[in-house]
Amino acid sequence: EVQALLAFYGAEEVQRRFESSRRNEKIFQDMADYLESLGFQHTAKQCREKIKKMKQDYRRRKDHNNKSDSDRRTSKWYDRLDEILGHRPAFAADPGTMDSTGVMQACPFRQNTGPSTSALSAVEERSASDEL
Repeated sequence: EVQALLAFYGAEEVQRRFESSRRNEKIFQDMADYLESLGFQHTAKQCREKIKKMKQDYRRRKDHNNKSDSDRRTSKWYDRLDEILGHRPAFAADPGTMDSTGVMQACPFRQNTGPSTSALSAVEERSASDEL
């Protein structure tokens, strides 16, 4: 269940939507719809709260791990969240990955590990039609 949630959340298309949207209620509804298509019943609000809590936990662990004298802390989903969030300015530990304008550069080695394009095509089509 969490794996499916993170697969949707980690998809490049979904991350672009989060970055370009101030209101993300529609994205979380699409997330709930995606999970429902897999047989998991959750509301958009439940998806939002789960992602929020996982991001908070990730941020706490990331901050702790960035202290040079601290023991490394991890969690079941830490590595997956690091793949998704590790390059974002709010979560990145290394400011050296920003260009001279202060814009965060995408990691050239990062692969899309989210759902396949076909799995998200209905969500994208619905999102595009809503923008018209």
